[in-house]
Amino acid sequence: MSETWLRRLALLAALVVTLAFHFRSFTSSLPNPNAADGASYLAPALNLAGGRGFVAPDPISYCVHGLPNRPDAPDTLRTPGYPLFLAAVLALGLPPAAAIVLQHLLVALLTVALFLVTERLTGRWQAALPAALLLGTFPPLTTSAQQYMTEVLTTVAVLATLVATWRAARGSIGWAAAAGLLSGCATLIRPIALFWFLPLALVLAWRARRTLPLFLLAALVLPGAWVVRNYRATGVATISSIGGDNLLFFRAAGALVVHDQTPGFGFFALQRQFGFYRNSDRARARLAQEVFAELRSEGIEPRTASHAVLARHYGRFAVPILLHHLPETLELSFSAMVELFVGPYLYIGGTEGALFALFVLAAAVYGLTKLDKTFAAVAALTIAYFAVMAAGPESGPRFAVPFEPPYAIAFGAGVDALLRRARVRAWTAAAALRR
Repeated sequence: MSETWLRRLALLAALVVTLAFHFRSFTSSLPNPNAADGASYLAPALNLAGGRGFVAPDPISYCVHGLPNRPDAPDTLRTPGYPLFLAAVLALGLPPAAAIVLQHLLVALLTVALFLVTERLTGRWQAALPAALLLGTFPPLTTSAQQYMTEVLTTVAVLATLVATWRAARGSIGWAAAAGLLSGCATLIRPIALFWFLPLALVLAWRARRTLPLFLLAALVLPGAWVVRNYRATGVATISSIGGDNLLFFRAAGALVVHDQTPGFGFFALQRQFGFYRNSDRARARLAQEVFAELRSEGIEPRTASHAVLARHYGRFAVPILLHHLPETLELSFSAMVELFVGPYLYIGGTEGALFALFVLAAAVYGLTKLDKTFAAVAALTIAYFAVMAAGPESGPRFAVPFEPPYAIAFGAGVDALLRRARVRAWTAAAALRR
């Protein structure tokens, strides 16, 4: 069989396997609008589709259970990227579940795109096949595609930004503008990407400095416009008010819980069934009362202040706690890294899943050395950025989705290189025996 036909069969195999995994996920359960963070995305989407603007119930805290939401107000909790996608589906007269169908189909298209990108980078379909299969069957992506969550659109934006940045690094002004705008789109879908443009800018400063000013300008346009909108609506210049909430009620609360445990407890705190999560809930409730008392002493009533105003104070309240409990914070960061790199397979495959996850990590690290140097730099910095930004108690396997495209590409390159190396050694050994 010719190489061309083998390549086509490999691409078809990746697509068929991805569709099979996602069809199984689609038929195994009905989309639940209240699962995970779904309700907080659907609320502004419904208001957008109804012509009421980007408004939603205004929480006192999104992380502390039992606190009431207030009436609809300008939403600063969520950025507009994903709600706009849902609103577009609703505006077409389709039910919300149609967005779920589109998400599964988008993952299938992403698998094809990743195959083609990996093949272009390595020149080998043998590297593209494992890369595409890893992305298409990635458990958090498969699960998230069945929910009203940002993961699928984030993956689209990240892969597109990676390709555009790689092309921009060759000196293309047009691709630099595209890369900047796409990184801004990623931020409006998932605000954790807010500072991602900085490591990308480092690569451009290294490889194509003349493209840097336009890239930076394009990268700041969309997030900057959203910060202005939030400032006008609430008086707080923020991309998303979820940050302050997470900082106090996940990271600071988690550090306090670890402090009260035995030494070393925090290194695997997020993987424990007992001792961390229930205690974290108690710590959040206690911190909420403390911060509310402080806010009232400053003349701010938590029941009426906007979430953006409250979250700003949550962040300020959290910083001294985190600085005072730096070792515990670092322990939790390690545990979060385990969630990101091992968790996606640990929770579905036990010990075997963990071993596979470690193999994927080793192959990806090796694969980075086999890729084009510019793309390898973009990929490594992207993986590092999203992993570090998500390294807190709020993390979970789905937080690995933003860096899954470059991770899968590196994995594919690594697996192909390892197999070729093994074949060469086998041929060498066989030849030695024949002598």
